[in-house]
Amino acid sequence: METKGIETSKVFDYKSLIDYKKGEVVEKMVTFVSGGGVELKAADAGTEIAEHSVPFQATLYVLDGEAAVTIEGKTYHPHTGQLLVVPANAHHSLKAEQRFTVLLSVIKA
Repeated sequence: METKGIETSKVFDYKSLIDYKKGEVVEKMVTFVSGGGVELKAADAGTEIAEHSVPFQATLYVLDGEAAVTIEGKTYHPHTGQLLVVPANAHHSLKAEQRFTVLLSVIKA
């Protein structure tokens, strides 16, 4: 099975793969296959990912900072070391009230 993303069979510190950019949400694909993928997202304070839905179940693991994640109108605040599962097809958005980095894993529903 062919995957796309970072080099395989190598150990990385996530901070060497992604960094913050002022006023932006930075994304780095870790691995991707037809049924899902894993991605790093680093969001600067004040940035947002607009409400959307996808046919994937998403697991957000907060590596640093705190994310404000709204799922179907309810807001959650996972912080460093916590994870949050977003159901497939649920309307959701993210807002960086402070800087945060998440490891996002998605699995096709």
